[in-house]
Amino acid sequence: MVVLEKHIAENVAQKIRVSDYLVNKFSIITTRKGIKKALKSQRILQNKKPAYSGNYVQEQDCFELTECIEKPPKIFPLQLSVAYEDDFLAIIEKPAGIVVSGNKYKTVVNALAYNLKPSEEKDALPYFQPIHRLDVATSGLLIIAKTYACRIELGKMLENRQINKIYRAVVQNRLEGFGQLNTPINGKKSLSSFKGIHTQKSKRNGYLSVLELSPITGRTHQLRIHLSLLGFPIVGDKLYGNKNNMLKHKGLFLAAVSVSFIHPIKHKKVVATIEQPLKFKALLKREEIN
Repeated sequence: MVVLEKHIAENVAQKIRVSDYLVNKFSIITTRKGIKKALKSQRILQNKKPAYSGNYVQEQDCFELTECIEKPPKIFPLQLSVAYEDDFLAIIEKPAGIVVSGNKYKTVVNALAYNLKPSEEKDALPYFQPIHRLDVATSGLLIIAKTYACRIELGKMLENRQINKIYRAVVQNRLEGFGQLNTPINGKKSLSSFKGIHTQKSKRNGYLSVLELSPITGRTHQLRIHLSLLGFPIVGDKLYGNKNNMLKHKGLFLAAVSVSFIHPIKHKKVVATIEQPLKFKALLKREEIN
């Protein structure tokens, strides 16, 4: 059993229970929900014995957070493009049509060990973990944590909007210039920015526009919903787009093409960029009116 962190109880309030006391006592798990989950899975020891939520804390009690023993993922031998990698994190290019994680065999998570080098850091995660998600139909850059500390810091950066993500999309109709999309989603504040990159007349659509998009908040399907509500649905969007304008076997014309942030361990700027998918150019060529 590998001990990741140790904490000795000091200045203990009278009659405080373990689940309350341990919040913010470990750097790896900082939330009450996380502490309760670790207690339930018996990852926390109190004086060398499993700790329980209802236990009371005494002065000088020794708490140890142990490594999470998970069932190893099955190796899915899918070749992924790796845009950035070090001992703490990686950035990979997710193909369209592959789910990030779940109970399926063909997932990005199951393909990570086939593509990435193991971390040699002391707090290396037993298995690589994505720190955000991309829809199954969306392709592009995905950030992967390799260590416990990096996973925690990247999660905080996401929450504090310190990771910049840029997407490219082909949408129906004519949208030029730049601006913000702020229609609430499910009653919650939602904000995205857009910039027009290219607009052309289209045989099937009247007009097609290529946009650069940045989600500022992180609602589910945010970019797809915002554009659809404003009358510029993303080409190939089966959920929010025009059902009469699906392109057979071409998928969704949305891709995460850039991520940038300050490395949480090395404290240097990390920038990863890729070209928009080839199918974007092919569609625009095919729909061109001479």
